[in-house]
Amino acid sequence: QFLYFIGLGEGVSAFPQKNRTTIMRDKSSKVTVLGYDDGPDLPILEVEAAYPKLYRSLRALFAQDFGAPVIYFCAKCTQVTNSLIPVETYIVITPSCLYRASKEGVLDKCIPLTDIKEIIQSDDFWIGLKIPSHYDFLMKPISPKDSRDLTDVLVKLRSSSAPDMPLAVRVLSQGERHIKSLLDIKKPKGYTTVFQKIETRDIVEEPGSPFSSDRRMSRLDFDVKKRASLMLKEPVPKRVVYSQPPVDTVGSHFPR
Repeated sequence: QFLYFIGLGEGVSAFPQKNRTTIMRDKSSKVTVLGYDDGPDLPILEVEAAYPKLYRSLRALFAQDFGAPVIYFCAKCTQVTNSLIPVETYIVITPSCLYRASKEGVLDKCIPLTDIKEIIQSDDFWIGLKIPSHYDFLMKPISPKDSRDLTDVLVKLRSSSAPDMPLAVRVLSQGERHIKSLLDIKKPKGYTTVFQKIETRDIVEEPGSPFSSDRRMSRLDFDVKKRASLMLKEPVPKRVVYSQPPVDTVGSHFPR
């Protein structure tokens, strides 16, 4: 086993190149890439179509009623609890927190990213999160790629927000049982979760490529086809009837 630190921009990113538009999370669903946040150098994901029940739960935490939530990671995981019974969960990562939800999409955990002190990862893709101020997590994302992405997202967010305090990542050759022996996954008596709001950003069309790397993405670019589909759902305005016809109606858009 060995301990190392990953700095922003070092190594090979687990994410697709910026000219790709989708990331496969499992065989049954896709999450769409809305754009890229140049700060932590991470894609911002649209998860509503892939996980509608989970999205409805997340929506209750949106900071505003408009815009899209800033989500860098969303995937199904198998989590081991203190009862040793594996349960299916969702893990969602935003700029400030890691959220956990049940397989029905009900949120039950919110961990500020600053509270995560270490990532322990096995070569068979189990991940342990040491969170002393809460209690530790032991989980395995549904695919090896999701496991790599989860670690990559947490490391990059820490490197972006606190470059002088990089997140420690320990890689072990042993598997789940050994990682569990290094964690305290027992939920403390009387433990409660405080849910934090999820940042949202305006969705606007901007000229140029939605994956342009020459500007910091303060707003999200929106897929033209999706914008068109939303416009079709808008109510059709009633026909306006004028008591006096307009003076010049030739070539105008006024109703006759």
